[in-house]
Amino acid sequence: MPPAYQPGRTASPIPTQPRPRNAEVSNAALNRWLAVNERAVRLVEGKPTTIIEGGRLLTGALRHLALRPTEVEHAVRLQNGDDISMVAVGRLEPDGQLVIVLKPSEQNATRADVQRLETRLEAIENLLASPATDPGQHPTES
Repeated sequence: MPPAYQPGRTASPIPTQPRPRNAEVSNAALNRWLAVNERAVRLVEGKPTTIIEGGRLLTGALRHLALRPTEVEHAVRLQNGDDISMVAVGRLEPDGQLVIVLKPSEQNATRADVQRLETRLEAIENLLASPATDPGQHPTES
């Protein structure tokens, strides 16, 4: 049954949105500003801090950030580094994430590395399987 007619009221009221609070408006404006201005991002969020360089902890940076060496060593181990000495560069990002780059000699093999080794191994196997030649003659010479 439809509601009874009441003077001064419409039959179907239009729902209204609650007015945004000042903090919500401020946050929205700040987010828009940060989305379009890289300098604003650096100003508000900060920039990364290098805390490991060449396999050594930078004690001044650790002191500035109030970090203990054991905390950094633990974070490196969590990212598959066995030791600080394996790290070429370690940076603490403004959001608190530690990003490490291992030294080239400490990095895992890539698929390209494995493919290159397989190709070399095949070449060696082919040389060993070829007919015996004179000891003074190289197998590729005819």
